Amino acid sequence: MGPRRVQRRALEHGHIFLTPGTTGKSENGDVQIAEPAACDYIFCGCPPSDTERVSFEPALVQKGTLMALLRRTFVLGAVGVLGIAAVGCGGPKAVRGEDVAGLDDQAMSTGLDRRDLQKMLHENMQALQTSPLITRWQGEKEPTVSVLPLRNETTEHIDSQLDSLISDIETTLVNAGHVKVISLESQPQLMEQVRRQYQDGFDQSKIAAWGKQIGTRYVVTGKVFSSDERQDKERRVQYFMFIQVLEVETSAILFQYKTSVTKALL
Repeated sequence: MGPRRVQRRALEHGHIFLTPGTTGKSENGDVQIAEPAACDYIFCGCPPSDTERVSFEPALVQKGTLMALLRRTFVLGAVGVLGIAAVGCGGPKAVRGEDVAGLDDQAMSTGLDRRDLQKMLHENMQALQTSPLITRWQGEKEPTVSVLPLRNETTEHIDSQLDSLISDIETTLVNAGHVKVISLESQPQLMEQVRRQYQDGFDQSKIAAWGKQIGTRYVVTGKVFSSDERQDKERRVQYFMFIQVLEVETSAILFQYKTSVTKALL
């Protein structure tokens, strides 16, 4: 090997891994690398058992070959980790409703969702549009109507969704052209008063007072409630939406209708 010779003496046992410029020692001798900056070979081996001490002799491995093996091991390990990560990323992903046919039609739980509320409201408003009350409104000159918040008498956290239905009811009434709608959005203090009263317990006698405070002749009100049944691991929940139209002056109920949806775990 010329000036890059490796001098090895009396190495019969022990585990030695030499880097350039170091000296490894065993019980019977040492191994030296003559030129630290120009090392071409390193010793590597596995610790022998007691029965193998005499015959054990570490392998002489060319440095370039070992480094290539180490690089290959690292690359294969990295590829394996990435492969596992890719498999682990096979969970749910974000999609749009129009990208998956029927996505909005699938029930995710027994709770009320937007589709359930819209279905019940649509059926209620259809019943209102075909009721005798419409004929009465058509005979009046710009009768005024306000929509009060729907009461939530379920265990579901749907107050914000019920609030959004107020605008849907107002839109239906405005587009039908039979009445003049006075929105409670312009009276946030009254809206908050109505909500607090709902929490303390509904008192229908207050509706007339609210209507007079708003300055409207009719009010639309209602509630959502439920019936829950369980048997073993199965569950059925029936939700109901009840809509009423009251005359403020007399508190008379001029229209009322109830619709329902059923959700279940079978």
